[in-house]
Amino acid sequence: RSHSAYGAALRMLGSHVLAREHIDRALALNPNSVHVLSQHAMLLSYTGDPQGAIDTYHRTIKLDPFGESYIKPEILAEAYYNMRRYADSNAALSKMLKLPIFYVHQQMAINYAQLGDMDACSRSMELYRAGLPEDYDEKLLFDSHIRLCARQEDRQHWIEGYRLIGMDV
Repeated sequence: RSHSAYGAALRMLGSHVLAREHIDRALALNPNSVHVLSQHAMLLSYTGDPQGAIDTYHRTIKLDPFGESYIKPEILAEAYYNMRRYADSNAALSKMLKLPIFYVHQQMAINYAQLGDMDACSRSMELYRAGLPEDYDEKLLFDSHIRLCARQEDRQHWIEGYRLIGMDV
């Protein structure tokens, strides 16, 4: 799992080539690990293969039918967003709403804005703002999210989404 963890850290830092090398090593060592497959799915989503991410996510669920309790639906949400399937992205995100994660509401707002549903976007932004920690720096989350994207077109797509909800990016 160390290759998987290192690959995840590299992915989050925007080092996609090195991340792929380590996650590929982890897959070679343990091809049926739902943890490794989850990291692989997230990498696929942010390196231009969102359908591969969705397929890998479903493979993890087949390997561990109880995995939906800890395999993040965020994988599906991110992949669907990158495929411009905003309603599907929100359906995946809604599985996460029972978690105390305020940024889920922000991403749902982005999806609603992309769909042109500004009323739902506003409601999601209200929930997002209500859950924000007091000293939270939104720019840090934005920067880390953009860094995840290996492809410029995906970065631009996310930037557009953030702008649609009124973020100054």
